[in-house]
Amino acid sequence: MNTIIFVMLLIGLLVVMIFSKERRWKVGLVVLVLTVSALFVMGFRFTAGSVLPIGSEVIRTIDTDYGKVVLYEDSTDTTFGLAEVNRTLGLLYYYGGGTNAYSAEEGVPFQAAGFGNDESFMVGIRTNDPSIKYIVIGSHLEDLQEMENEAFSMDNVKKHPDSYIVQEVKEQYVFLVLDEYSYSTWTFRAIDENEKLIGEKLYGDGEARYVEESEGQAP
Repeated sequence: MNTIIFVMLLIGLLVVMIFSKERRWKVGLVVLVLTVSALFVMGFRFTAGSVLPIGSEVIRTIDTDYGKVVLYEDSTDTTFGLAEVNRTLGLLYYYGGGTNAYSAEEGVPFQAAGFGNDESFMVGIRTNDPSIKYIVIGSHLEDLQEMENEAFSMDNVKKHPDSYIVQEVKEQYVFLVLDEYSYSTWTFRAIDENEKLIGEKLYGDGEARYVEESEGQAP
């Protein structure tokens, strides 16, 4: 809808310029100023990062078929957020939705944020625990109750590689785009460099939690 409004406005300004008796360069300057002003009012920007909330710092971006997805930090309060940034007319970007104000609180191994639609589901995870080296996403179990009682270890991942995604934590973050939101794509485990389970967030749970070795790891 914004694109249609913009095109109609541009056509109208061009008509004014064609029939105006004023000097063409003056009319052209007016058209340029009004066009840029209209773009900003409607939320269009010339870079993907500039459509984010003021004070945001882009941490990571991923290109998709419809534009970019962005993981960013709010420099004012060090929270993080996710954004879908769409592209139109070849060079203009606009905010396509997202989620924000997430932080990894003390006593929690990591914080997960997700946002998506029918096309894709983006996931951003932040941890303040330097012992967490990898985040494992997924489950090979189809029953949620079985998942809750599962003695998880990296052996599960190695035996069922198609059911898990392993992402290395880089500069406190993991960021990726998945096909859909499901109990499997919203199940996370935090692993250290020795493949020991440190924390987890199962589908349906609230915050992620630390787990004791006796609770979370297979013998």
